[in-house]
Amino acid sequence: MINLELTKEFLEQHSKNCEKDAKESINKFLLETASYDLLQVVLRGHLYIERELTILIKKKLIEPDEYLKNMMFGQKLSLAFALGCVSKEERSTYAKLNELRNGFAHNLEYELTEEVFMNLVNTVGSNLSSLKARYDLFVSKKTDSDLLSKFRYLICLLWVHIKLKVLVFEIDQFIIKTEEAQEIFGQLIKKISSEDI
Repeated sequence: MINLELTKEFLEQHSKNCEKDAKESINKFLLETASYDLLQVVLRGHLYIERELTILIKKKLIEPDEYLKNMMFGQKLSLAFALGCVSKEERSTYAKLNELRNGFAHNLEYELTEEVFMNLVNTVGSNLSSLKARYDLFVSKKTDSDLLSKFRYLICLLWVHIKLKVLVFEIDQFIIKTEEAQEIFGQLIKKISSEDI
């Protein structure tokens, strides 16, 4: 059988590395979206989310690079849904964010109004209740928050959500591989112990 102490030690080290990486990633995200320009926040936040979505898809496909090379965000989102990486509800929320991003990217006069923003917030609320609860808590504590601050916080939540999906997938894969290795070693030990030496 696999040495449980080594497995525990590996998991503890992996956990420390994940925590360090998470802090660095969040700090970098906050730094790169710490703009007073809403366009900058929308585009940067969208890029961060797309990168995590791409990582998630790559973990599910055998030869992903050629396939993903020319895909747009909406296509990646549909593929992630088809692969079971995101739920229908999550797809709906990220598609709404993509619509908002496309509004900025393809229309010089586009403005993020409170109404457009609340449409995104309401999509989050109906689809991702835990994120909505965190967003509501933020807004209740920051009663003087402007639209830019609210959007920055919301896009950070959406990015962290998809980033956590990547981490959970990695952990699940580690557990599966550990169980497979335990099975192989168990069979090997049975075979060795049944042979005459």
